Amino acid sequence: MRRHAAVLALTCAVTAAAPLTAQQSPTGDQSLRLRVEQRLAERRVREIKVVSARDGSVTLAGAIPSAGAKQDLVADVLKVDGVREVVSELSIKKSESDRALAERVAEQMRRSSYFTVFDEVGINVEDGVVTLSGFVTQPIKSEDLANVVLWIKAKHDAALFRRRTYLRDSLNAALGRAATLDDSGFLVMTEGPRKYAFWITTRSADVADFEITHPRTLPPDSSTGVIVGLPAIETARQLRLTWLSSLCGLVYVEEDDLAETGRRIKAGTL
Repeated sequence: MRRHAAVLALTCAVTAAAPLTAQQSPTGDQSLRLRVEQRLAERRVREIKVVSARDGSVTLAGAIPSAGAKQDLVADVLKVDGVREVVSELSIKKSESDRALAERVAEQMRRSSYFTVFDEVGINVEDGVVTLSGFVTQPIKSEDLANVVLWIKAKHDAALFRRRTYLRDSLNAALGRAATLDDSGFLVMTEGPRKYAFWITTRSADVADFEITHPRTLPPDSSTGVIVGLPAIETARQLRLTWLSSLCGLVYVEEDDLAETGRRIKAGTL
């Protein structure tokens, strides 16, 4: 996703006024930094700092509440005039997980006047799928509970859709052109003699993602399989992803690595 800005060739004239003008007017990079800092101030994100701003590339660092907030911030900064790329060194304060979704469902149940200590409902969420078990004392409570889950799930799915769209758009920006969506849900493209098949997941990749993607690396398609997902926070998961990538001959790319991925594809080294 990194793109180099055109270098302006300045003809230097030996005059007394030239140094004064340079001191009075900020450089292009300084102006870019000021514009980004102004945008951050407008968003009131005090913990986020501009590490560098050079040739249209802006590096941000700091802690942010969630992956969704991180994506929204990066997307907003990309709209600032002169910004061609955002290099993220942002850290997420608290990981978003299935547990968070389960807690939202449980909180809504606790707020409902229908449910009492005589009702016993278990909540399990795996990969965004909510499963309820147990019993309630009145049939209407089952209907109310289903409505609660549907309402929360709709919000959850909308957030996942925004995240998937963000990753897709970021990938296309890193590639410098739009990849084509095929019938299997892969984004596919050809760069020189090599074909690539990108599988986007809205979380850190897991075994199922490798099982889906691995067949794309085999004849007759013989594409280079690339899985795009969110960073793996836990060390154990990071090690498992490294092992699976090596075993299946796939490339796992986290959202912060998309710019480097685009450069490697264009250079033929991925």
